[in-house]
Amino acid sequence: MAKKGDFNLDIPIDSLLEGKNYVTVFVQDSLGNEVSLDLSLYLHPKQAWPLPYHIHWDSVEHLQEAVQIVDGKWKLTKAGLRTEEPYYDRVIAIGDDSWQDYEVSTSVIFHDFSPRQKGPPTFGVSHAAIATRWPGHDLDEHQPHVKWYPLGATSEFRLTTQLDSCRWRIFDGENLYAEDSCGLRSIQLNTKYRMKHQVKNLNDSTTRYSVKLWEAQRPEPSHWDFVAREVADDNLQSGSALLIAHNTDLTFGDIEVIAIP
Repeated sequence: MAKKGDFNLDIPIDSLLEGKNYVTVFVQDSLGNEVSLDLSLYLHPKQAWPLPYHIHWDSVEHLQEAVQIVDGKWKLTKAGLRTEEPYYDRVIAIGDDSWQDYEVSTSVIFHDFSPRQKGPPTFGVSHAAIATRWPGHDLDEHQPHVKWYPLGATSEFRLTTQLDSCRWRIFDGENLYAEDSCGLRSIQLNTKYRMKHQVKNLNDSTTRYSVKLWEAQRPEPSHWDFVAREVADDNLQSGSALLIAHNTDLTFGDIEVIAIP
């Protein structure tokens, strides 16, 4: 966890009833001292997430009305949605398991980041990412569950110490790993960039993941920065989208998701 005393609580949705639920949380420290907190949770009936989907942050009052916060603290600012406590995989989710071929667009401003190191918390990477076809955390032995794959793929724009050789990486934790060693990029902090990730099944039975990032004041490039393909049978065919800040202080701007016919 990012700070002493932080914790997450993973409650299986199947254990909740539609409507109001009452939950008591017990917390015990290393000395055996225990405190409890009574919570009330409201579970809404399951509804399909619309596609296309647009988020304009200046019209959002409560974050949970527009996105699902998966991990970390986020705050609304005039520029968009910003990480409040940067650390390992600060994540928001949009969409549901009906989303298949689609394109996610947003903007990103990099304010600061943690230099890469082999161990925690960066595990060798600091980045901003858009992931696609995510079904939720997979079951594992942890509480809360932390296994983030299987999914379609996550497209990470990885930062380097001097910000002069940043690059894309597309991978899924299992079958796909592709790193762009040719398209190295130099970026600047506190500068607005546009960011896009498209996922699409092709007629040759592969899934294509395409990504691009460019300065916001410039026209959108006609080409993709980096493209990776995977045999469709090896991959999930549907799932939600994630916006991820890994050990990076950043702001995501307005979000647009469109279906790819």
